[in-house]
Amino acid sequence: MACQNLFLRAYAFSGDINKAQDILRRMGTDGMEPNVASWRQALKAAMKATKSDIVGAFWDVGVAYGKKKDSRPFAPTVSNVELPLNVYLHGLRNISKQKVRNLLNKNIMSLYEGIESKSEERGLHHESLSVKNDVEDNHNQQSMLAILRTVVSYKLSLSLSLSLSL
Repeated sequence: MACQNLFLRAYAFSGDINKAQDILRRMGTDGMEPNVASWRQALKAAMKATKSDIVGAFWDVGVAYGKKKDSRPFAPTVSNVELPLNVYLHGLRNISKQKVRNLLNKNIMSLYEGIESKSEERGLHHESLSVKNDVEDNHNQQSMLAILRTVVSYKLSLSLSLSLSL
């Protein structure tokens, strides 16, 4: 397991999504269970490659895998949630196509709504993700502010596109 996680870490550093996927597949065929570190490194590989669709896929597979009987759960914490959030925000800064930007905004809003509702289905039920009125952790506060900024910009872009179509 330690060797596989080291390979995943190297692929995360280089942003090689294909090799990260191969390692996860091989772990499954060899009867090994990816742990939280494995999923985090896979997410980092997708983040480094700035592939928002792959980040979402890794996230969903990690959560689904954790629901299997006798497996280690992938219960994301704030630092895990920041990985897809950073990819989505990077896309918003660098992509000009409104359709893609709307999808990225929807992904961010979906993260926020999952955190707010403590969605076990999306793996967003860890206690460190709770949305509180008095946010104690600066790390958590920065993540929530990024999500709120996105929600506001998404709503503004929707209202602007509606007014332009009239």
